[in-house]
Amino acid sequence: KATADPDICRIYTKHQTTFVGILCDSGEALAVVNVTGAWNIEMIVTKPAPSRHRLTKKLKMCPTRSALQSGSYRFELSQVGGDVTARSGQWSLCGKLEDPNTFGFELRRDGQPSATYTCTCIVSSDGKQFFDGTWSSSDSAAGTFTAVRASEGTDDDASAHPDPPMDLLCPITQQLMKDPVTCADGHSYEREALVHWARCLGHDTSPLTGARYARLGSSIVPNHALRKQIEAWLAAHPSADPEASASSVPPPSKPLQLFCKTLTGRTITLHVTESSTTNN
Repeated sequence: KATADPDICRIYTKHQTTFVGILCDSGEALAVVNVTGAWNIEMIVTKPAPSRHRLTKKLKMCPTRSALQSGSYRFELSQVGGDVTARSGQWSLCGKLEDPNTFGFELRRDGQPSATYTCTCIVSSDGKQFFDGTWSSSDSAAGTFTAVRASEGTDDDASAHPDPPMDLLCPITQQLMKDPVTCADGHSYEREALVHWARCLGHDTSPLTGARYARLGSSIVPNHALRKQIEAWLAAHPSADPEASASSVPPPSKPLQLFCKTLTGRTITLHVTESSTTNN
């Protein structure tokens, strides 16, 4: 389209990538950026999934949450052409680079085949970061995310921070159970969470299924078999146990200075530590 300036011509096209390639005398579309490698993805939940509930005489809310929570997730991306796949613990990723800068992918978690998290972002031209990322899920949750390439040679890879199996997570807190118990509904929960649900809040319905039980609070018993499974998993993945990692570093020894007076009126000073006691 001609303009008033004879040196300027406006051209309109629906195929920007191909057209730019032609202008660059390449004769083909621009190359797709390569995202293969380790990435740290920072997810932010801006709209939590609504609690599931069933209507009875009183509204009973079930405190289940979307499996995708705010936090940092590490993925080792593998790209073939424009197709990108990855797996990290219980999470799997499958996506496609639609053009040199737009990346769309889906996240799924093992044990929750119906939950899909659809994500879209822009890839920087140097292929080192994702920005303007947004995501939404099939359970109406939504949020934003950013990502950067993980530094090479670091030890904070996914194997160092594995996700616990779904069977070891409390359905209420979505955290690894420490004191697992079971109740009338046949499912296992963290004791503190279930006691709060059934006895403190007075619910007579299963937190997981919503089914009604006449004596839910009085049916709570320890699940010793599950506790042994959790202990075995923690023994195989010590980095996943925050208490173990904290206790593995002994606190520094601080000497305690005591001033004492003897029966003869002499003042002595005692320097007390964990390992010895000296007398001056």
